[in-house]
Amino acid sequence: MAANIRLKRSAVSGRIPQTTDLELGEIAINTYDGRMYIKRNVGGEESVVTLSSESNLFKRYSFIATAGQTEFTGTDEFSNALDISNGFSNVSLNDELLIADTDYTVSADGLTLTLTVAAEADDNIQINYFDQIAFNGKFTADQLKLRGMPEGLSWDDSVKTIRMQMDADTHVHIGQDQLRKVYNPTASTLPRGTAVSIIGVNAGEPSVAPYIADGTYLPGQIGGVITSDIPSGSFGFATTFGCVEDFDTSAYPVGSFLYASATTAGAFVTTPPTAPDLKIIIGLCTISDATAGKIIIRPEFFPLATDVTYDNTTSGLTASNLQGAIDELQNNKASVDLLSSNITLFPTTAASTEVANHNRLVIAKDDTDYDTAAVDVATGAIAETETMIGQLASDTGLVEGSISGITVTLIGNIEKTSGNSNKGASFFFRMYRRESSGTEHLIGESFHTPVVYETDGYEQFSASVYLTNTGQSIFSLTDRFVLRFYGISVADTPEYNFQFGGDAPIRGVVPVPVSVIPSRSAEETPVDVTNFTGHLDNTDTTVQAALDTLDDHGHSIAEVTGLQVALDGKASTTGYNNLQWDVAYSWGDHAQAGYATTTSLNSEVVTINNTITTLSDSIAGQVQEATDQAGIATAQAVIATSKATESSPSAAVYTDVQESLVTMASNIISTQAIVVEHHAFS
Repeated sequence: MAANIRLKRSAVSGRIPQTTDLELGEIAINTYDGRMYIKRNVGGEESVVTLSSESNLFKRYSFIATAGQTEFTGTDEFSNALDISNGFSNVSLNDELLIADTDYTVSADGLTLTLTVAAEADDNIQINYFDQIAFNGKFTADQLKLRGMPEGLSWDDSVKTIRMQMDADTHVHIGQDQLRKVYNPTASTLPRGTAVSIIGVNAGEPSVAPYIADGTYLPGQIGGVITSDIPSGSFGFATTFGCVEDFDTSAYPVGSFLYASATTAGAFVTTPPTAPDLKIIIGLCTISDATAGKIIIRPEFFPLATDVTYDNTTSGLTASNLQGAIDELQNNKASVDLLSSNITLFPTTAASTEVANHNRLVIAKDDTDYDTAAVDVATGAIAETETMIGQLASDTGLVEGSISGITVTLIGNIEKTSGNSNKGASFFFRMYRRESSGTEHLIGESFHTPVVYETDGYEQFSASVYLTNTGQSIFSLTDRFVLRFYGISVADTPEYNFQFGGDAPIRGVVPVPVSVIPSRSAEETPVDVTNFTGHLDNTDTTVQAALDTLDDHGHSIAEVTGLQVALDGKASTTGYNNLQWDVAYSWGDHAQAGYATTTSLNSEVVTINNTITTLSDSIAGQVQEATDQAGIATAQAVIATSKATESSPSAAVYTDVQESLVTMASNIISTQAIVVEHHAFS
């Protein structure tokens, strides 16, 4: 017979052992209540755990034997139907523990226990059965419900994993889903299937709001998809990996990738958003249905170029992020002098006439304030705290619009002039936008240069700052740049020189977009008057002034070579009196008869003079005018002939003169047409 092993027990209803009554690993039984107790120690804190007979974890059977009885089946003394498994039971006879397969066996169906040695009358057979947990660690329950769980753990054969119910509407498939407890601070319910952004913290858990991919939130703020409806001011769950199901996905074809919408907060789109909107992949639609839809969640985002660190150790670039490196490469792809979108700010020793206690920043080396010869500008002693060593202001009107999203680089020469050779200082600068009222807005602070210890004469240094879109980088034509230089000593109080002007000056390269360079009108655009020796002179200092001078320019008769001489040589009208001729020769009224008279000839000459006066200064026109002079000479010859025979003039002579003048006028009209055509072509 097996050894007699007794567990701690009590037959008094309601009696529960204390922690001092049990050792770790020891079991106590209340035989009246049908409960077992074990002792637990978590982090040094001891407690007694109750295993109820009503629990699925433990079952207890008790039989009273008859003389010679070996088989026990059916219901026991407490009307519990025997149903056990040999591997998960312990059996005792009159409180003596029996050995399985030696002292007893259990049928395959678990409904019959057979003793090897028959029992005597009134022997007590007690069977303790662990229905769900075996001593070898195997889990065989259909469902396990832990304390506080709304439902138990169960196997979901459709996805081949354990399903755990989180609340009445939320479950998780262990190993396949990842959920995050979140808080809804918004004024509305967050429906199941809403893409959300993490916007804060409440009671140690993330607060979320509908995500929109228009740049309102960073890519990394994506917080998953709401697993089940979360009322306003309540906690719930968001799925960060796995599946969300049982909501309307009818708008999305099966197999389509879903992206966070850039127009409707919390919604999905199947077409990837394009820059400047953010491309946030939420997941994949696997069931398209109005009520039983399902999507697989796997958020993936593409970081902004400004958030990607760039190692500039060997590249020679000054940028420390990808966007800055791209901008720097773009801005330096050609000589700075060839990039019209670059503004170069040169510090000078000249005092600003617009901003008190500031030196002037100029944008060209030919500016009268630029230091043509290099100047050593002393920093003074630099303390271990932030020390301002210079401040400069530019003119207004250099840019108009936003200059955010660029990297401003300051390059120049520096030398150490005093201080411990093992001590030094680092340097940086701040850039401001200064309004006409004097109000200043910080738009960027550069990184600190490496510590400058000893220098062998002047050495080059550089520092850069990336101007983010803070809203302070929007310039008007009345705003100006302000630069301030600072130093911080590692120890001691070293002193340095900066080099202003000369061939290698300190300079700030501001790669602004062309769109912010102010355009100028013709009145505002200067011209070089150095080579104006003709119609334009040193008073035509702008494009508009030069155009006005050219537009107003014409030629007088005197400016047309030989024209005035030719006109002066015309036949004199002195002594010609048509009234005398009418009386002397009884011709009647010559004007009425249509004959050429001195009056009509004078009228023709005046018309010719007026026409010639309006001719253009075109060389081609002057050549043609010279040709017309030949026609005038012909007319003069005819008039001379007329004078020679004036004692007996004839109608034929005057008719010839008139025809010659008509031909000449026709030539002049042709000349005008040629000049007009020449001007149109020019």
